[in-house]
Amino acid sequence: MLSEPSRNLYLPRRDRSFWQAGEGKDWSLRYLAWGRREFSEENLPPCRHEGWVSLLIQEGHPEIIVRGEKIELPRGVLMLIGPECPFGWTRRQGSQCKFVLWMWDELRLGEQAGCEENGFQKFNLTKTRQEPFVRNHELCRREAVATDGLSEKYFESCRMGFEVLMQRLLEGDPEAPSQDRLEQAQDWILAHLDSKKPVARLCDYLNVSQSSLHRLFKERVGMSPAAFIQKLKLQWAHDRLVEGDLLVKEVALQLGYSQFNDFSRAFKSFFGLSPSEVSRGEEPVSLDTRNPAEARPRAGNS
Repeated sequence: MLSEPSRNLYLPRRDRSFWQAGEGKDWSLRYLAWGRREFSEENLPPCRHEGWVSLLIQEGHPEIIVRGEKIELPRGVLMLIGPECPFGWTRRQGSQCKFVLWMWDELRLGEQAGCEENGFQKFNLTKTRQEPFVRNHELCRREAVATDGLSEKYFESCRMGFEVLMQRLLEGDPEAPSQDRLEQAQDWILAHLDSKKPVARLCDYLNVSQSSLHRLFKERVGMSPAAFIQKLKLQWAHDRLVEGDLLVKEVALQLGYSQFNDFSRAFKSFFGLSPSEVSRGEEPVSLDTRNPAEARPRAGNS
């Protein structure tokens, strides 16, 4: 009978980035690794580990061996590997990658996880879905250098946060969190139609970078944040004019335009009719047949 692979932890070379809980530290987080690796230069045969390993590939496409099976890991793959599941890295040429890795003493994911201690799970994540995992890893790395004696509690909170992220992958619609974020964005936009720098202010509100916000909108609605904001503003203006609630100049002012001509020009570029014509009851081109990026007024852009 073949014996099970040994339980081991192959530390990277000294010039690579990693952190390991010290002797006598009974913390929920046992080990972290991050940065770039070239696995063709290292000998890392399959072994079992002291905890649950999760790794996220940010760049490259290395190859691992899990229970004797070779698996290529392209960018955006998140692996969850049980402590009794032997895995290692192949020495295939061109295996350079950038990744983040955690080892937790345990994870409470419930039966729906479908991952036993001797098994593994593989997830393909969009860039937006990767971001909260990367932030969790960054928080763990920052805490690793803390000296105030509170790290045990902090790492436990990070583990619970990690479990929540995994639960969201395992339950329900995988796009739900980004859709919730999009709904929050739309609510904010409609409440701040007169903002002079809506993209920058929206990033502040959602606590995301402009590149992350751009990626979210491109993935979910197929247009940039500025174009989406423009569409909502002009649709709101159209509805007010059709209903006769406001005068044309009042609509322009509520949308943050200091110059009426800027508003009129943007509106006509989008609908094919001027605000005054729509106010008089003429039917504009359907919103769905126009490209909101075509209308770029001075007010409201960031």
